[in-house]
This record gives sequence, structure tokens and C-alpha cells, in this order.
Amino acid sequence: MENNEIEKIIAQAIGEGSMCWSKTPKGIFDSVKAKELVEETIKKIKESKKANKFSEARKLMNETLLKDKGLYISYQANIAMLLNDEQERNKFCPIDYRNPTNRNEIAKKIINLIFS
Repeated sequence: MENNEIEKIIAQAIGEGSMCWSKTPKGIFDSVKAKELVEETIKKIKESKKANKFSEARKLMNETLLKDKGLYISYQANIAMLLNDEQERNKFCPIDYRNPTNRNEIAKKIINLIFS
């Protein structure tokens, strides 16, 4: 189903929903507000799809790492070496990982190592 078809279905549902009264209310239908509702609904659907794709990718990566011990060990070794290199680079001025800034910096490096 195309995105514009989904948008049309949502717009029609909002319009139909506005008429679900035992006695239909009188007044002017606010098409601007209805359009805003459609746009907000579509935005939420798209955000949900993006979140689901990333979640699925993480799940696939986890499953793959669990099945492929060699790949798992490779990732583990790369992360361990990154931590070792950081420690060696700062041999004379040890990194205090109790400091949130330091923890965030190493976390960024690990994320970049894994996802780039």
C-alpha cells in the first residue's frame, strides 16, 4: 500500500469519525484541524516504523552475534582493544570513568566502532 493511500484512508477515517454521533452535531467542519490530525497521525506512524526498523536491526545483530561465535569474539576483541588503547594513550593521566563526560566519550567511540 502506497503512503498516499494510507494518508487518504486516515483522512477519510477522521472525517467519518467526526460524524459518529447519535445526533449529528451542527456547525462547520474544521478541515484545517482534521488535516492537522491526519498529518500528526502519519508522523507518528512514520516514527514508529523507523523505531521498528532500528529495533529489528539490533535484534538481527544480536542473533547473528550469538550464532557466530567468531564474529562475536571479533567484536568483543575490537571493543576490548579500543578500551586498552584509550588506557594506553592516557597512561600517565588515567581516565576517570566515574566522570560522565569521560564515560560518554568512550561510549561514543564504542558505538562508532560497532555501527560504522
